[in-house]
Order: sequence, then C-alpha cells, then structure tokens
Amino acid sequence: MSTKITRYVVNRTTILLLLCLISCSNSSDEKLLAKQIGDYLIRGTQSDDLFFRPLNDHPNIVKLGRGLINKLLSLKNEIKDDCSTVVSMGDSKYGDGTATHHIVLQCKKIEMIVVRLKYDKQSKYFHILGYWTSDLK
Repeated sequence: MSTKITRYVVNRTTILLLLCLISCSNSSDEKLLAKQIGDYLIRGTQSDDLFFRPLNDHPNIVKLGRGLINKLLSLKNEIKDDCSTVVSMGDSKYGDGTATHHIVLQCKKIEMIVVRLKYDKQSKYFHILGYWTSDLK
C-alpha cells in the first residue's frame, strides 16, 4: 500500500514539475518574441521598411496599427541611435490589465515608447493593444 502511495506522489510531482517547466519555457519564448517585436520596430523605423509594408505583414504581430506607425514615423529622427528594447511581463502602469507583456523602446533622444502586447497562443503572434510615449529628452 505504501509503495503505491509513494509512486502516486512521485508521478504526480513529476507531472507538476514538467508542467511548470513547459509553462516557464513558453513564457521565455513569448518574452523573446516580444523583444524581437521591439527590436523590429526600432530597426524598421530606422530603415523605413516598417512604413512600406501592409498593416498585417509584420513578423510576430497580428496587425500593426496606423496610429503606432504614424507615431514612429513622427519620431524617426529621434530613433536613430542608441536604442534598446526592454520587455516586461504583464500590463504597463497605464494599461487596463489585459496585456500579457509590454515593451519599452528606449533611445538616446526619447525617454521611452511603451507598447502594450497580448500574446495569442493559437496564432503564436502578438496583438498590439496600445502604446504611449514620453517626452523627448
């Protein structure tokens, strides 16, 4: 009887650990994809490639809205050098709690551009829920 209980506990513990590892792996994969989106937005703005693609033809993004494209275009001269992407889990402080991630684009001349993202597990792409920017430095 004791052996059966021990096996049951060990098997159950093993399953829980595997689920945790899979969940953590998915979370880090999603975080990497979110970082790639930020890096893409920076590079695409610097190269103008971002502005000439259809709204639904951007890597890892369901649809890139015209508002964000226009904002990046207006800040193009400030997004030239020393830019980086910081990814955080969850929503930004100005969000409504529906975002799974938010990315902060930081450049030498712009304090930050924050983009709220929601990961779609079915399509494995992100929806852009909104964005906000800080003032120029």
